[in-house]
Amino acid sequence: MSEQQTGPGTAADVADIVDLFCYALGSGAQMRIKRDAIRWFRAAFEPSLAQMVTRPDWHATWQKESVNVLEYTRTIGRLAANRAAESGLPHINLECIDHAVAKVVQGTSEGDEGGGGRWPGAACALWYRSPLPIPPIS
Repeated sequence: MSEQQTGPGTAADVADIVDLFCYALGSGAQMRIKRDAIRWFRAAFEPSLAQMVTRPDWHATWQKESVNVLEYTRTIGRLAANRAAESGLPHINLECIDHAVAKVVQGTSEGDEGGGGRWPGAACALWYRSPLPIPPIS
């Protein structure tokens, strides 16, 4: 990520954060994730991240929120792995990722998962939520 502490971020900053998301996803999953699921995951969050880094205070926000946001991303990986195991799959597919993202985003926006209500959508509103719909599974 760029070393600048204020001002808008760059496309490289977005790419760096998405890479961190993918690493955290895999860290939580601890099993193979199909490439189409990774492509979908990237496409789901790149637009909101690109929008987020246009804010002058994005760097300070990332510094403050990144640990929690990345933990939510690891949780998505764990939930996707659980879904795959329940389905008897040796890998995480698109449906598993979609299911896990929906659970975490819904939980954080309602404040009923992860953080016991202390985190009512703060990370998702800043990093995951997008004015664009999450890409449909094709």
